[in-house]
Amino acid sequence: MGILKKASCIILCVVYVLGLSGLTGCVNIDTSAKKEMVMETISKIPEYIKTQDYDSLREYMYSDNEKVREIFKLGEGVDDEETVAVRKAIASTMRSNVHEDTLESSNLGQSAKIKVDFMVVDFNKFTENNRYCRDIDSMKEDIAAANSKAVIIYTFPMRFIFRDGKAILENDELLEDLFEFASYDEIVFAGNLTEYLGDYTFVDSTEDTYKDSKEIRLEIDISEKGQHFNWIYDYEVFYTGPLGKEESIFTESCEEGKGLEKLLIRYSTGKELEAGTYRIAVSYKGEQKDYVCKVETTDKNEEKVPSGYKCPEGDSIELSGSNVTVKIPSGYSFLDSKSYLASTILNSSSRNYVEFIVASDDQIYGDEFMYNLSMPAAGIGSDSEILDTLVKSSKELYKQYGAKVSTKKGKTTIGSRDYKSCDLKMAVGTSTSHIRIIVVPGIVNYNLLVIFVQNKDSLKTYTSMLH
Repeated sequence: MGILKKASCIILCVVYVLGLSGLTGCVNIDTSAKKEMVMETISKIPEYIKTQDYDSLREYMYSDNEKVREIFKLGEGVDDEETVAVRKAIASTMRSNVHEDTLESSNLGQSAKIKVDFMVVDFNKFTENNRYCRDIDSMKEDIAAANSKAVIIYTFPMRFIFRDGKAILENDELLEDLFEFASYDEIVFAGNLTEYLGDYTFVDSTEDTYKDSKEIRLEIDISEKGQHFNWIYDYEVFYTGPLGKEESIFTESCEEGKGLEKLLIRYSTGKELEAGTYRIAVSYKGEQKDYVCKVETTDKNEEKVPSGYKCPEGDSIELSGSNVTVKIPSGYSFLDSKSYLASTILNSSSRNYVEFIVASDDQIYGDEFMYNLSMPAAGIGSDSEILDTLVKSSKELYKQYGAKVSTKKGKTTIGSRDYKSCDLKMAVGTSTSHIRIIVVPGIVNYNLLVIFVQNKDSLKTYTSMLH
């Protein structure tokens, strides 16, 4: 064989071998544009996983993988919102690390493969320390903190083909393995405090009733699950007295740490509580539970009733030491010492001088009434002096409550005789009350008739009872 012929055969063999290696072998990729395509596709995977955007990622996938499409939803529309929120928070930590030195091409540069690490927060270790979360926001903060400490790494050999200016992920089924967290449901959220409140006890009460007590102490059991959380809650104390009207008398905000077995609630004014019904409302984020107890007090009224106090069975009474008579019309009564209004007045500093009390049958709780103070004349001086003293003390008392007090001295005619008197007007905001004090001298005493009304016209009604 000639030298030229042998050379031609060698050249043909070399070309043939090189051609085969280009079709079936792997070499480092040398096209920067294709490398950029591969890197772009890889970056899209965690980006679209974070946003659950399967349709956008589909453009970089070889096939429409129904299983991956379903996993991308993370259970949305099936599982509860809080569980889905946890999975989304885990997905938000997804990121990639590309081993660029492993990038190879094949098939004359029409395909490529590369090794890629995908990392996500280690949700298994996260569960060990953070299984109980108060709310979604605190859970997201915990996951973000855990992501800097422990991660799960998934390493895949990813294969791509180049089509329409993109690197298309050929083995897209491996995406399924990235979604181990898609079924994660280990987090327990706090829910509402009221869900965990169980049996309760009003400490030192008898069947939820206190006797002559200065405080109310309420203990409420918290279930085992509820003890895993911190709680910030409010409670409010409501009081219902003899009038039957409930009013709020105290509010408090409290913060309790984990592990607390009972809520401990205490209400005290530092003095003996008023008799009535007390409702304690424990509330958390719009939900509320009520706990009701009663307070009873020993009837000390008998000790406070002065020996001169009277409650005539008829419709009239004569003022001590005088010839002035009080005659009540129909619809009015002399109050028994045990009635609510009488008890209130007989608790005052002037109780030893109260002789009787008159009130309308529909105003027996203190809106309008008349009473008489029968006081010894010795050491008092004139009727003018005692009137001035009583008016002065009344003005000082009402001013303590922020009232504007005006006075007008005059006289009140009873029968054919005039008696010194004074009208007081008390105004607090838009509310106005009126008092008329009439001095009726007795033989060895002074009678101080006190009329208290809301409507000024009612002064005439009570004055007309005097004869």
